[in-house]
Amino acid sequence: MILWIKNASNDLINAESENNALKLKLLKSKVNPQIVNKAFDYIKSESSELAQQMVLRLSSFLRYLLYESQKNVNTIEAELDFLVNFLEIAEHALAGQVAIDYKIKKSGNNQHIMKSLALYPLLSEVIEKANSFVDLNIFLENHLLTLRISFDLREGNQLSDFDIVLIKEFGNNFVFQFSEENDKRHINLVVDFNKPQYFHNENLQMLNS
Repeated sequence: MILWIKNASNDLINAESENNALKLKLLKSKVNPQIVNKAFDYIKSESSELAQQMVLRLSSFLRYLLYESQKNVNTIEAELDFLVNFLEIAEHALAGQVAIDYKIKKSGNNQHIMKSLALYPLLSEVIEKANSFVDLNIFLENHLLTLRISFDLREGNQLSDFDIVLIKEFGNNFVFQFSEENDKRHINLVVDFNKPQYFHNENLQMLNS
């Protein structure tokens, strides 16, 4: 009996270790190292109060990536709150290098759901590859989400094919436009949450799966 308990305990420890390793691997795949490293530099250089605020933002950011992102879907409100936190981190971490200006406006019925982290890869890559500025506007009105980004791309960089990537996140229920104007790049994304089958409110139970 004692041997069985010891073996079961070891199996549990090994399983927990493997689970933590998988979580760490998942986290590493989603973290933007440039911004996180700059955030740590910010923490070391600022006063204790500002540093503490950044630590709290980073903690919330990493916790969301690690746990909330394992859900298939989440509320739009939760996703936008996560993006605001990420933008706050990036704004302070990249101060003096990339000027980040953002506005998020919400109105009407916003009780729709969306795939977890559907917009984060796009915003993360734009900020990472921007040369000196990023202007971002997000408008959520009832079932329509509009994302507009203007930025200058750092020389030698190019963006991923997000018009293809977004199909996995939003099906065929979005419009994605990318344009260039001198040294500026413009992205316009409109998503209709009234159409995709997995966005309807009857699927909210998926949030707890």
